[in-house]
Amino acid sequence: MAARRFARLFDRVFDPLGLTNGQFPLKEEHLSRKNPRLEALAVSLAMDQATLTAAVTALETRGLVARQADPDDLRARRVAMTGAGVGVISRAVPLWQAEIAAVRASHDPDRAAGVLVLMRLSGVPATAAA
Repeated sequence: MAARRFARLFDRVFDPLGLTNGQFPLKEEHLSRKNPRLEALAVSLAMDQATLTAAVTALETRGLVARQADPDDLRARRVAMTGAGVGVISRAVPLWQAEIAAVRASHDPDRAAGVLVLMRLSGVPATAAA
């Protein structure tokens, strides 16, 4: 139940950018790796393949990511962030960081640490939460 509350919270935070809580970790992952395979991305994000494919399709429709055949295995697909995607994520990161700061400010340090761990488990990227 707590994970769903955080997902809804971040859905509201990202709504002005047209992102969902489930899409932000995907985009964050793209900033740290170049054109990952969908299968590897699903594993690193702890997402099932169907959920990941749906998120990628939504982002691709908006022109934020592009899928390409893997030159080493034409059956596999790689995902690349587009320039538009980098622009959206650069606006999303400060919103996310501000919400993390609000969580820290509204809880004692031990409780805030526990909340941030929970957020990581619910699909929020860990990079700025530490």
